[in-house]
Amino acid sequence: MKIFIAYGTFFLCVFSFFCNFFVRQAKKNDEKNIDIVATETDNTKINSNNGNETYCMPKINMVQPRWIAPGESITIAGKTIINGNFYFGNKAKNTCCSALDISLIDDNLSIVTSDQKYTDHSTCFYPKFSLLSPKCKGAYIDWLASDRTDTNVPMCYIFIYFYGLEHRVIFDYQENLVTDNEYLALFNELNSLRLLLKDTIFYKKATYLMEWMAINKPRLLQMPTTNLALIKNSLFFKYTLAIEAIRSKPISSDLALTWLWQSNHYSFNKKILKDYSVFSNLFKKQYYTQFEKGMIISSSDKKLNLIYKTAVNTSHSLPVKLLAAKRTKRQLSMLAQIADQCTDALLTTNVY
Repeated sequence: MKIFIAYGTFFLCVFSFFCNFFVRQAKKNDEKNIDIVATETDNTKINSNNGNETYCMPKINMVQPRWIAPGESITIAGKTIINGNFYFGNKAKNTCCSALDISLIDDNLSIVTSDQKYTDHSTCFYPKFSLLSPKCKGAYIDWLASDRTDTNVPMCYIFIYFYGLEHRVIFDYQENLVTDNEYLALFNELNSLRLLLKDTIFYKKATYLMEWMAINKPRLLQMPTTNLALIKNSLFFKYTLAIEAIRSKPISSDLALTWLWQSNHYSFNKKILKDYSVFSNLFKKQYYTQFEKGMIISSSDKKLNLIYKTAVNTSHSLPVKLLAAKRTKRQLSMLAQIADQCTDALLTTNVY
């Protein structure tokens, strides 16, 4: 028995020796295959021998996360960015699970230079910069360094950028870190980007944030109402309807049609979506035929509660002191009849 134990111990030692030998040899081979060149910015650029990829491995230098404003020039992984509107620095403990943590560009992470259209397995529906592969991080940096007008860029990069804007206009604003001029500039940036990507899911997400901003700063911002009817659970619609109810003034045809769109008790014929403007114009005509000055609504006894959910699923209520508008079934039924008449008229004339 002792002989077997001795043989077993001997073979275990031999096996361990060869395992350690091969590990050390593999590390030596890796070191031979990498050329390290110091750059002027104290970053370390690592070139693979095949020459196809450039890894930027920065010197570890902890930088407090900060907002990069438009016009401020900053170079990250060899790319110079001048349009700003993002957070840069190294992850702080108190940023965990926040929109800042999701969008923060940390140059202590490995970044590989690549085209902004590049995507791989690390891009997902709920993206986070730190969890992107090195090449996807490089692709996002490449997009930030561009004019940001390419509509074919992967949507995950757009959302990482959006989460940073969201954190700025909600959390930093609450800390009095955002001036009115910057607030307006961020509103216009969101609007430009959402119109550029109007056929994507980003359009609705950007619209919700713009609505929150417009209600929060009504004297500074004016919310574009084009196609607002097509945005379900619109904050701005509820807000506008509540104001009209307090004023006891007739609501416009656009607001009436939006009311119908927002309702869960009426379904539009999908064919009218092919040319919404034609249907909208006919609805406007029929609406004022039935209601010469427009339909008058009143306030309910319930407080208007406007809630916006952020990227990290936190809820933020807008500090508005209004009563919600009273939306009766009878009024909705009257609007539905007008919509049905318009739909039948357009389908009969083969407009669609």
